[in-house]
Amino acid sequence: MELLKDSYADTTSDGRSRKIKEEIPISDEYNYLPGNDLPEEAPTSYKDASEEEREFTVTLDDSGKKHVVRGRLSDNVLTALKATNHVCAWMDGKETEEFYLIEKKKSDNICINLGMPLKYVPEGSQYEMKQYKLKEDEKTDELWYRQYDSREEECILFYVRGTGSRMGTCGAQTRRVIRCSKVLKAHCIFCVFAPKGESIRDAVCNDGRFVPLLKEMDWELTVGGETRQNNYLVDNLQGKVFEIEVQTKRGAKRRDGPNKKQNRLASSKGQPNVFKKPQQQPQDFEQGQPNVFKKPQQQPQDFEQGQANFFKKSQQQPQDFEQGQLIPFKERVLVLYPKLMELRQITDDFLKLLKKDDFEVYKRQFGKEVNDSLSVNMMRTLTSYSNSVGHIVSSSIAMDYGTCFVLSGRYILTCHHVVKLIVGAGIEEKDWGNRIKRLACVTFSHEDNHTKGNSYFFFENWFEISDEDLDFAILKLEENESPLPPGLLQLRFPLPQDGIIFIIGHPDGKIKSVDICLVISIFERSRKLKDRYEQGQKIECSNAVCGYLRESRCIHKFMPEDFERVRNDPNIVSYDTSFFWGSSGSPVFNKRGELVALHTGGFAYKMGNREDGLIEYGHSIHSILLKIESKFKTLYDAIIAPPPLTGSNARENSLHVNTSLNETQEKMDTS
Repeated sequence: MELLKDSYADTTSDGRSRKIKEEIPISDEYNYLPGNDLPEEAPTSYKDASEEEREFTVTLDDSGKKHVVRGRLSDNVLTALKATNHVCAWMDGKETEEFYLIEKKKSDNICINLGMPLKYVPEGSQYEMKQYKLKEDEKTDELWYRQYDSREEECILFYVRGTGSRMGTCGAQTRRVIRCSKVLKAHCIFCVFAPKGESIRDAVCNDGRFVPLLKEMDWELTVGGETRQNNYLVDNLQGKVFEIEVQTKRGAKRRDGPNKKQNRLASSKGQPNVFKKPQQQPQDFEQGQPNVFKKPQQQPQDFEQGQANFFKKSQQQPQDFEQGQLIPFKERVLVLYPKLMELRQITDDFLKLLKKDDFEVYKRQFGKEVNDSLSVNMMRTLTSYSNSVGHIVSSSIAMDYGTCFVLSGRYILTCHHVVKLIVGAGIEEKDWGNRIKRLACVTFSHEDNHTKGNSYFFFENWFEISDEDLDFAILKLEENESPLPPGLLQLRFPLPQDGIIFIIGHPDGKIKSVDICLVISIFERSRKLKDRYEQGQKIECSNAVCGYLRESRCIHKFMPEDFERVRNDPNIVSYDTSFFWGSSGSPVFNKRGELVALHTGGFAYKMGNREDGLIEYGHSIHSILLKIESKFKTLYDAIIAPPPLTGSNARENSLHVNTSLNETQEKMDTS
């Protein structure tokens, strides 16, 4: 097996240069402690290296499956990786990406060079291999590893930090010295190998992973307050960890610094020194315009004559960097800060916009598109109503079913599908009352995660009023020594067409909460559904986006016909809410605190780690009461119909049910 020097590893099948990078964290074999030296490996002769083998394991990405990699001590790391079938096939499928070997440890991770001989890799090391794509400004034609063919020479291994290295242009500033910015997120120190007798500068610049700018600038290695010039040899660096400090302070003399470069430009190319005032007015390279640094011979005319003043003169001069070598070290600056030109364009566009008359950001001081503020009076009202909202839970196991609220007396209102969840599949409806009595109960005091001694109310064996079409059911509670909260049944209020609404419930089975929502009117409902549905369909359906249970939680499972009823039904109110699972059966109030709907459902889906919904809705209380009156007339008269004006018992019951609501409404009317 030959060393890495041909197209086997450093070029692809189409002849393009392969760029590969690896990382490994520090293992116990390194015996590394920050600030201390790493022990030297025992020297291995070339004869032994050509015969002996070394073995380590690699995990590809986050798969968890380990692949054994084996190679001769004289081989480099990349040669051994490419000789392993699974690893080679995995790498060949990612030709445009770079690779890293990572060994996870508590201390710093180590990024080794792919060209490093295997004899310097500890036996039995375990690595993770990850891949990243380079940004456009990070791409280069150079290899990302060192090609080293001298197998007999002994190498020195030292370490350079990719984070925390200083490149101070205006004082001490943190700058990366590694080409690929993504590798910095792995918090690596970079293992540099070099033969004895090589200079520090050559060792770092030949490594292939550091920015090309280091070849032109003066820099030093620093550790513990000590500095080492880069012309020193690497012989005494074994196992030490350094930072690179680039000497770019203002006024400092640097190799090929701006002073030397301007002199070279003036002497070798016959061009004027841009930092010195020229005797003659130089012309622009392409347009033949005056140099912007030279004061024109013609004096500026009087302002009243409409001639060029200072600002007008500046606008007439060419300012673009690309029109001439106005700044000799421009190329270096753009290498360090590739976004400068883009940021300059953004700034120019902003300044143009700032001058427009219709730019009113500063004029609108306290404007707001939607007024969703909540008065203190309404807060008191909702707090009073919340006492009548209950949480339906299992009476035997830790399971919650949904939300309900007291309608009148001992009768509560919830959703039909909540009752169906309690009863379970395959049970005839005539037996539902008995199942509900045995399996469920209600608490009205689940308002704190640490509440103790909640009062539970159990159900009677009674299931007489329900409708699957409007998704509602009325259940009856057993008598209890604890008093029930007042009922929320009021007169039939129409559904709101706009504005805000309030939902009180137990989302996800958690503590009682209030959600303030904006109504989506029936006129906007169709468009909203269409836009959100089409937007969701543009996203590719995958496990990462939609999860593994896509049959029930994926936006791609919906069809346009699923929304037909919701789109045009005038008996529902639609809105956007964060109340999904567990909140079915919650009461919905309008902006005046009037009960208007039963929170029923929506079209919820999972997008990544986020719960979202196309739209949510509730059936109007008005339509529910009409359905009860038409299907269950006798029960309607006994439970829901207003009591007659005569009769003390009926009057007392009515007052008990509606006292708190009427008092609150009177306060709101007079406020």
